[in-house]
Amino acid sequence: MTDQSSRTPFGEAAQAKYVQLTTFRKDGTPVATPLWAAIDGERLTMWTAADSWKVKRIRRDPRVVVQACDARGRKTTGAAVNGTAEILDDAGTPRRSVA
Repeated sequence: MTDQSSRTPFGEAAQAKYVQLTTFRKDGTPVATPLWAAIDGERLTMWTAADSWKVKRIRRDPRVVVQACDARGRKTTGAAVNGTAEILDDAGTPRRSVA
């Protein structure tokens, strides 16, 4: 099995079931939230409600930090990776159904 963390810029977050996504308030205060994540090509993709505060913060300031974590976001592993988030709306998000 190939170590995917060495082939992506996301480090351990590329393999983790949960990723701590840190966004920033207007005053620069970091806000960390654990989310499910998956690698999609060269992107790390996460899903959340469109009206959540993290989405509102990203719309204002797309700077983020991602790091592998446990389901509650309390135990982080690997290096924190700085990035820029992009919000995909319903039209930009492919939907698949499982039969």
